[in-house]
Amino acid sequence: MVEIKEVTSNYPELCVLFAGGEPLQYNRNFVFNHIANELSYVNFFLYTNGSIPIKDIFSENLHYIVECKTPSSKCEDSFLIENVKLLRLNFDCINFTMTKSDIPFVKEKIAEIIKVKPFLEINLTPTGDLSIKELSEFVISNKLPVHIKI
Repeated sequence: MVEIKEVTSNYPELCVLFAGGEPLQYNRNFVFNHIANELSYVNFFLYTNGSIPIKDIFSENLHYIVECKTPSSKCEDSFLIENVKLLRLNFDCINFTMTKSDIPFVKEKIAEIIKVKPFLEINLTPTGDLSIKELSEFVISNKLPVHIKI
């Protein structure tokens, strides 16, 4: 850990992303907390699909990015709505990467998320056959409190 501290201390705006596979799959809570606490000057982002309960990993410098899978991913049942309760406003967020066929599902999920945690940051990213214009029209016409990410 000493060597990591020496190298990272030269980068005051350093951010680290834990992603790939499913970071929460192998019960790495201790590892994430330990690293985040030891390197408190680094912002860490944990990218998860929300299929595993979020628990015991909360440091001031550790942020969750939760990808809610849509029907076009064929994994839409994997998202645990219970995780939304644990996400922190102005720290964590939920992302949707969506096609046209995902629109009804995403609208329904956003409503569920807002009921559980109003004002939580929600990001939408168009992919495949969904254009930015179409996504923008969907957001505006439904008055959704979301960000569009491209």
